[in-house]
Amino acid sequence: MGDEVMKKYFGTDGIRGVANTSFITPEGAVSLGKTFGYYILERSLPRRVVIGKDTRISGDFLEDGLASGLSSMGIEVYKIGVITTPGIAYLSKTLEVGGGVVISASHNPYYDNGIKFFTHEGFKLSDGEEEYLEHILDNHIYNSMVPHYKEIKRIYNREDLVEKYVSFLRANIDGLKLDNKIVIDTANGATYKIAEEIFSEIDNFKIINNTPDGLNINFESGSTHIDGLVKKMVEEDAFLGFAYDGDGDRFIAVFPDGQVIDGDLLLYIFSKVLKIEDIVVTLMSNIGLDVSLKKIGVNVVRIDKVGDKYVVEEMRKRNIRIGGEQSGHIVFLDRETTGDGVFTSLVLLNILRESKIEDL
Repeated sequence: MGDEVMKKYFGTDGIRGVANTSFITPEGAVSLGKTFGYYILERSLPRRVVIGKDTRISGDFLEDGLASGLSSMGIEVYKIGVITTPGIAYLSKTLEVGGGVVISASHNPYYDNGIKFFTHEGFKLSDGEEEYLEHILDNHIYNSMVPHYKEIKRIYNREDLVEKYVSFLRANIDGLKLDNKIVIDTANGATYKIAEEIFSEIDNFKIINNTPDGLNINFESGSTHIDGLVKKMVEEDAFLGFAYDGDGDRFIAVFPDGQVIDGDLLLYIFSKVLKIEDIVVTLMSNIGLDVSLKKIGVNVVRIDKVGDKYVVEEMRKRNIRIGGEQSGHIVFLDRETTGDGVFTSLVLLNILRESKIEDL
């Protein structure tokens, strides 16, 4: 179906809305859980799903609703708790599960929330698959596959599985130490624990906006609000600042003078240092990126859609290793299946171990 798919509820990154409206309600979450359960059963996938969330206050009731709907369809549920979007993508790929669900509205304010689904391979559902979920949902088709009461499955709290994802990230540190301090802004979001655990092994860092209360996610913080980060960098005499968004799939770096190393600049740096031949970007990337990359022999594939899901689809189609968006979604397809802010920042730090940022 491709470009002709017309979806009713799903946007470029799952279903989003104001909490307690539309499908961002307990009842809506139950229906979506049943819908995804039907999708898994119909495909004879493993009858288990991982669910993760960011730090929004509405995440708890959405998590419980999704888990209830899935359990009632005979799907075992692992509630992972607070974890990044790429964390759930990683667990979906590496555990024996039928798929994964993330409860987050990314960089949006706390009063918004969203639900997005991942396949058992760790990829976001295609437009066609999302349209099919809408068909199941609208017509209550899941009622045709409600299991016998003996086949109802349990719901487990499995926050311990966050460590499996952290171990993957930790493998990319490799003795990395910093001579100069960095300040890290976790936006009071999903990276608030993970970043501290990872960077505590690197040393010489300061983390800010890492005390979520359910209401302060992304508030004057994170990758879309850097003023506080710049101020703290000056106070700490830091040479660089890192900022993630609420669900941890975006990353930007910042100089003390406020100059931003956005997704375009990151793609240029990675392409140059890692000797990349081809990359995928969206229409949001500056045309100057194409010009600069052409000078160093990199071919740029530009797609006319916005969203890292579409970047990944094009990368898979063309067997391209790296792609991303100006907003800070960077995908390393030989390592992960979606954008990962913390992983991207570790790649940059490893490069800076060998080169000065101004020389790149």
